[in-house]
Amino acid sequence: MMRQYRSTVLAALAVAASITWADAATVAIVKSRPLPAYNAAQQGFMGVVGSQARPTYYTLTGEPAVARKVAAEIRSSSPTLVLALGTEAADQVGGAVGRIPVVFAMVVDPVQSGLVSNPARPGKTMTGVSLAITPSETLQILKRAVPTAQRVGVIYDPAQSQRAVRAMTDAAPSHGLQIVTRSVRSAAEVPRAAEALRGKIDVLYAPVDGTVYSPQSAKFVLLFALRNGIPVVGFSANLVEAGALLALYPDYTDIGRQAGYLAQRVLSGESAGSIPLAKPRKSLLAINLSVERTLGLTIPQSLRKTADRVFK
Repeated sequence: MMRQYRSTVLAALAVAASITWADAATVAIVKSRPLPAYNAAQQGFMGVVGSQARPTYYTLTGEPAVARKVAAEIRSSSPTLVLALGTEAADQVGGAVGRIPVVFAMVVDPVQSGLVSNPARPGKTMTGVSLAITPSETLQILKRAVPTAQRVGVIYDPAQSQRAVRAMTDAAPSHGLQIVTRSVRSAAEVPRAAEALRGKIDVLYAPVDGTVYSPQSAKFVLLFALRNGIPVVGFSANLVEAGALLALYPDYTDIGRQAGYLAQRVLSGESAGSIPLAKPRKSLLAINLSVERTLGLTIPQSLRKTADRVFK
C-alpha cells in the first residue's frame, strides 16, 4: 500500500514539474522581415513547441535602432529561449541577448555570416538550422534538367557567398561540370560580370547572395540570361517565377520544425552551444515551363513529375 502511495506521489510530482516547466517556458520569436518564408518557418516551429511555450513576436525593419530596441526588450523580459528567423535577427538580436539561449533558422551559411565558427559545436549559447541545400543535390538536378551542360557560371559577392561557391566548385567535377566564376563587390558590378560570362557558360547558377540577387539586380541577371539563351538554376520558387528555369530550395515549414526540435532539447536542459547545427532534411523543386519553351529545352518528364511547384 505504501509503495503504491509513493508511486502515486512521484507520478503527481512529475506531472506538476512538467506543468511548471511548460508554464515557465517563454519564447521570443524574432523575424528579420515580414516575409512568407519566415512565416512558414514560424508556423513549423510553433507546430512543434506550441503546447510547451508561450511566444512573444517581434519583426525587424532593417533599421539597426529597431534591432537594438528589440534586443534590449528581450534582455529585459528574459524569455527562456529566443528563436531568430533570418541572418539579421540571428546576428543583431540573437547575438545581443546575453546568456539567453538562441535557436536560429533561415540562415543560409551560419559560418559565413559569423554566427558560429564550428557547426559541430557552435559554442556560446546558440544553435540552429542552416538554410543551404548541398551543392551535390543542386548539381544533380541541374545535370538532369540540362544534360548537355558542362560549364556553370556563378556571379557572386565573396562577402556573401564565398563558402557556398567554393563548395560548389569542389563538388562540380564529380558531376562532369566546371564552375566559371565572376566575383563582384557591389550590385553596380553585376552587369559587367554577366557580360564577362557571355559565350563562356552553358548554365548560370544563382546562389543565395544579397548583392547579386537583390530585387533590382536579379531582374537584370534573369533578363540577361534569357536574352542570351542561358538557363538559370536558382535558390527559390520566387526566382523561378521571375524567370529562372528551376530551383531546388528547402521546405521552410520543415526547417521551422527542425528548429522546434532543437528548441525542445534546449528547453529540456541541454546547452544550446553544445548541439550541432542541423541541415535541411527536405528540399522542394520548382520549374518554369515558359522559360523551358523560350530556351528550347526539354526537361525530362521524370524530373517534371517530382516538381513541387510548376509555373506555366
